Amino acid sequence: MGSRAPMTSLPATQAFVERTVEVRPTNARIDHAALAHNLGRVLDHVGPSCRVLAVVKADAYGHGAIDAARTFAAHGAWGMAVSLVEEGVELREGGIHAPVVVLGGVVPGSQDVIVHRQLTPVVWSREHLTMLAGAVERAGARPLPVHLKIDTGMSRLGALPHQLAPLIDWF
Repeated sequence: MGSRAPMTSLPATQAFVERTVEVRPTNARIDHAALAHNLGRVLDHVGPSCRVLAVVKADAYGHGAIDAARTFAAHGAWGMAVSLVEEGVELREGGIHAPVVVLGGVVPGSQDVIVHRQLTPVVWSREHLTMLAGAVERAGARPLPVHLKIDTGMSRLGALPHQLAPLIDWF
């Protein structure tokens, strides 16, 4: 697995995490060694020229976002992906220093938190870029990395092909 930390680097007490969900009588046993192993398989498959972004949105699909993110970061994930700014804040407050990409975009009013918490938003409009540039200027912060989201046909979020050139020119 290259230079990644061996799976045995997790303390034995963190190898498994028991979580009980109070809404329903559900108990999940999260095997962090398996998470690390699976990430290692992905990293081996894509090779060293690719970065892997571990998706931990929705509390890592109920598996515990902070613990999962710690495991992924310790075993070679480049960064984490979340849906909402609030989820990114939770990761930062949980000590996650890896890049955190917010897939849900820039909601008006969220730009100052994005800059302050050093989150990486996806953008698909000039409005997003303008809001973020204003927040960076107000904070006196360094330039903020962003991911350009392109609508590839699902008609959800993202710039359409004819909107790309003006967005790229903005940079």
